[in-house]
Amino acid sequence: GLAGRPKASGVWSVPGVWTIPAPLGGPARLVTDRFASIRWSPDGRLFAAVLANPLVGDAIVVSGTDGQDERIIVPAGGGTHLHQVAWSPDGQYLYYALSLEPNHTVGEIYRAPVAGGSPERIVRTSGVAIHPAPTPDGTAVVYAGDHNGEGLNIWWHPLDGTPERRLTAGAGEYTEPYLSRDGRALVCLARRRKGELIRIAVDAPGSPTVPAQRRAGLAWRGVGLPLVKLTCQVEHHVPAKPALLAQDAEH
Repeated sequence: GLAGRPKASGVWSVPGVWTIPAPLGGPARLVTDRFASIRWSPDGRLFAAVLANPLVGDAIVVSGTDGQDERIIVPAGGGTHLHQVAWSPDGQYLYYALSLEPNHTVGEIYRAPVAGGSPERIVRTSGVAIHPAPTPDGTAVVYAGDHNGEGLNIWWHPLDGTPERRLTAGAGEYTEPYLSRDGRALVCLARRRKGELIRIAVDAPGSPTVPAQRRAGLAWRGVGLPLVKLTCQVEHHVPAKPALLAQDAEH
């Protein structure tokens, strides 16, 4: 499992990354205090992470799961913010959101080859595109976007150049999509009067009508390793971050 601990480093804070035995728990072990936004590779052998530095810009790196053998995939520069790293299902690419503003008032989605090479822009917009989630079959990326000032919605963006489609509709904003293993459903945050965690059938866009339990709870996911136990807390009606759907797309 992964957990964070704030640690002062200059004028910003960097979360520590810890491993904790699952599912029964045990002594926590600090892996590194350099990384933020950790993501396991599909085969469970690598970390992808952000090296955060608001002074010169963020970088994206890949390392072993012990934090060693660090390799820069996207170098820092220009004060740009790189957030929300996501692996492609084949482990060949890293998707991420790029913004010049720390609060993502504008931004686009890029991907970079893990083997090395120049990043390419995947979602171009004059608004904001954040939280990329590549589909399991590698043919599309799902993301949260606001293109025309109408609020964040979940979009399905094919990688073959065909038109993208909007998956959500109705009052509120929708963000942080996570796809099921089979790609047929996703969960995301719905920001309404009260935050909700909802499930959407991606083959039936426009009807996100399955709310999950609103209170704090536990979620489980498989990563090719022992199950990882995630605990979420909700305070002041701010929704907890969703965990990845389990393989059965029900949990």
